Amino acid sequence: MQLTPYGYNLLAGFIFFLILFGCFLQGITLLILLKKENQQKSLTPYLLNIVAANTFMILGSFPTTLVSSFARGWAFNDAVCKFIGFVGGCAATSMIASMLCITITIHRTIAKQNVTNHILHQPPNKTQLKIIIGVWMYSAVIMLPPVTGLTEMKLEAADTNCAPNWSPDTPGDLAYILILCVTAYFIPVGASLFYYLQIRKALSAHMALAIPVASIQAQLRRFQNITYMTAVAIAAFTITWLPYAVYVLIAAFGGSHLFDAVMSVVPAMVAKMSILYNPFVYALVNPRRKPYQ
Repeated sequence: MQLTPYGYNLLAGFIFFLILFGCFLQGITLLILLKKENQQKSLTPYLLNIVAANTFMILGSFPTTLVSSFARGWAFNDAVCKFIGFVGGCAATSMIASMLCITITIHRTIAKQNVTNHILHQPPNKTQLKIIIGVWMYSAVIMLPPVTGLTEMKLEAADTNCAPNWSPDTPGDLAYILILCVTAYFIPVGASLFYYLQIRKALSAHMALAIPVASIQAQLRRFQNITYMTAVAIAAFTITWLPYAVYVLIAAFGGSHLFDAVMSVVPAMVAKMSILYNPFVYALVNPRRKPYQ
């Protein structure tokens, strides 16, 4: 499906904006996270991993989309298509999985705290590094079938980007798409929502035991802010990627004909916009005052 010349120019301008502003935001976020006071926070490794995933997506897949937008169609060979699809899939999976890690860490932190004590300060450890390595290994493994030929990697978004074939021809291809959607999106999002509810439950328990002392009330306010900010972060990730997940599922069950060129581009572009807001996850879940980790 092809866009009009104006549509391709508009897409090229949008991708150029994502590359330019996205790289700027990742750089700013990286500088903030590497400050001395942030290096000792247990969420920092996961936030750095989100920056890495964003950068991997920006530099690994956006430039080919930009060139193809100017060319009015895919400007590279099949090997490049497979590589770009692999890079984009790994980055997206790692990004969402890192948000789940952040939510679980916040839950464990708040659930273990005594409201009469200061929030503990726990520096990053080797376990977190192992988890991050595991996230990337899993992301790579789950994206291997289209690269190795077990399933297909095809053009999408008006022939300017590559992704697994969302319109499968065989039951095996359909099974792969469903497994990918469930494990890379629905399970992480569902688990994040579950742990968010557990965070609220732990907060309610703290408030039930609250003592009208200024320091304790301040502690409760920090807990409440963390809970609110966690909800915002989860909602942002969920909403941004939901249109693309719905598009994939509709296409997988034979509904690709329902989408014209523009409607096939929009969900992918909305998902890619996540690189613009998720650097601010740092500001949402990493309080500037006394560290809660």
